[in-house]
Amino acid sequence: MDEVTKSIDKDSRESIKQVINELKTDKTIILVTHNNNEIDFNSNVIYIEQQH
Repeated sequence: MDEVTKSIDKDSRESIKQVINELKTDKTIILVTHNNNEIDFNSNVIYIEQQH
């Protein structure tokens, strides 16, 4: 999500998050992001970290 949302305003970003929340009611959503603020922590989260 970070590439998609980094160039848009806050209201548009919130609208995208709202649509995702509505879609996930009866579906599995796979969301890839670097921004933890975009994660719904009430869901199952898989965290992958690459160490250098």
